[in-house]
Amino acid sequence: MKLEKFFKRKLKIKKIKSEFWLILIVFFAVIVKLIFFVGLVGSDPQDDGIYYNNAYGIYKFGIQKFSSYRNVGKDYLANPAETFAFRPMVNYPIAFLFKIFGPGENSASLWAFICSVLGIITIFYLGKLLINETSGLLAAFLLSINPLDVIFSTRITSDVPLAFFMALTVLLFLSGLKKNKNKLYFLAGITLGLAYLVKILALSIVPFVLVYYLYQWYKIKKFQKGLFFLGFLIVFSCEAIFYYAQSEDFLLNYHITSSAYKFKYEREGYGTLKYGLLNIYYNTGVPIFHLENVFGLATHRPGVNLAGYFYFLIIPAIVYSLYKRKNYFLVFWGVALFLYLEFGFVSIKPDFEKGIIHYYMIFKDPRFLTLVSYPFMLLLSYFFYAILKFNKIVFLIIFTALIASSFYYIYKDYLFYRGSLNDLRVASEFISNNPNNLFYSDFIGINNIDIITNHKLTNLRYMNTETKMEDLNNSYVILGGSRGVDIVTDHVLTYLPDFAKNITKSESIPKNWKLVLTVTGEIIPIRQYDLKIYYVS
Repeated sequence: MKLEKFFKRKLKIKKIKSEFWLILIVFFAVIVKLIFFVGLVGSDPQDDGIYYNNAYGIYKFGIQKFSSYRNVGKDYLANPAETFAFRPMVNYPIAFLFKIFGPGENSASLWAFICSVLGIITIFYLGKLLINETSGLLAAFLLSINPLDVIFSTRITSDVPLAFFMALTVLLFLSGLKKNKNKLYFLAGITLGLAYLVKILALSIVPFVLVYYLYQWYKIKKFQKGLFFLGFLIVFSCEAIFYYAQSEDFLLNYHITSSAYKFKYEREGYGTLKYGLLNIYYNTGVPIFHLENVFGLATHRPGVNLAGYFYFLIIPAIVYSLYKRKNYFLVFWGVALFLYLEFGFVSIKPDFEKGIIHYYMIFKDPRFLTLVSYPFMLLLSYFFYAILKFNKIVFLIIFTALIASSFYYIYKDYLFYRGSLNDLRVASEFISNNPNNLFYSDFIGINNIDIITNHKLTNLRYMNTETKMEDLNNSYVILGGSRGVDIVTDHVLTYLPDFAKNITKSESIPKNWKLVLTVTGEIIPIRQYDLKIYYVS
């Protein structure tokens, strides 16, 4: 009896210990995310601004309307920006946070932040379920220092929420298989539906779940087999009914998304590559875009590395798991999804007469790899756990080097993304201190300042090509500076009147223009001129 009590006490302590370490990791992750808070970027290419404006529209005017699509013809080509309105699990949570905390870049970034923290908890329980508690804790820590996940955990994008809901779907589904609980299958279907409402790309997880589903088919009771699909169908049906009521099209989301793919290839141009019978077309990112980026063979942006050195360790981690005949599901999930993100297609058009297959590749961006962070961090944790058992010194050397390099790249990436609007943040502070004066600038600058200042300023005005110099009398003018990571300053000048272009480029200014503030910084393509604020008397 005493021995039984002893073991119960020991087991309880062990349980508390793993949860205690998880709490510490979550706390550490929160601190890291707050220190390297990015917020509004202004472009990349333009996603955060579109999400923000969609959520702000819901906050101001209520539920989004889609009646304008009621009479859209079959040949209609949707601008890719239109697809963002069909992502309610991004737009509505942000709008809800606006209701609680008020609009602004901080509250808009909170949704990704919440999902990233929940994702750390999710990966721990995935590791505990598929490997062991120690590997789960290691995976949680690795996710908390992965540059890609840290930077995008405080950005206004869909990538971190999408990755979280997809991973949660896998956790609930596998837990249902292990614990034989009906509600877990059903909840897994619901969370897949929520992931789908974040972005239609979530359905890419279905093949991995289905393969494992079929593999475990004999273990699942008959009535349980449909619960997963029922959960998803309920969410999908609610969306379809809503869109039908608005536009008389049950599959409006799918049709607009497909149309946007066509738009990018037909309106934006593309590169081509011939390989055997394949004519390969690519629009955003070359055919081996992700491989080049994660292994440092190319950079998406100068000085930016969102992969760190993780992939140099993930490769041996995959090989080790296969050697040990372990983690087949994680390998399949991670590698197959990576290959899909690298080589997947949005359309295939065979030309039987010429014996050619026209292959239109999926669009690419480094942030899309957040989807494979979960399986790859779990595989890496298993590899590190093996190294730890083999030799603690070797483990400490490699682990410490990975941590140090990760924080180096997190810092560099943070400077780039956060710095893209630092000029306007300085200008915003100056404007806020002068609330009784009018401030003019280009529409991109004014919109970003409006968000940065939480829409509290009433003294902002647009300046365009029709603006005359006398219109600016007794007001301030903001010229130069950066407007986001993809916007070259000379491009901004096209929206300004000729006299403003000349003043931006030249040191020669009219006598009635008094320079009151200069924000200096590095001269780079997105920041070709220092930001200057003039008072026009």
